[in-house]
Amino acid sequence: MVIVTSDSISMTSEACYTGKPVYVFELPVKSSRFHKFYRSLYENDHARPFCGTIEPWKAIQLDEKSRVIPIVKERLSLAIK
Repeated sequence: MVIVTSDSISMTSEACYTGKPVYVFELPVKSSRFHKFYRSLYENDHARPFCGTIEPWKAIQLDEKSRVIPIVKERLSLAIK
């Protein structure tokens, strides 16, 4: 189980990549980008907001690398032609 703060998208992404349950301790942030990112993590069961209690749960691993690699390869092959 991992607890991260909401002030770093990179740190949270790396924690979610482990496949372990990730709780996000939300700090005041004004950026709508941050709000959208965390809402997406919660909706897709990659992380949960930390509300004072910790319960074990099966997180879904955030694996953007596997999703993005085929897209990059396809675009590179089109660019070379």
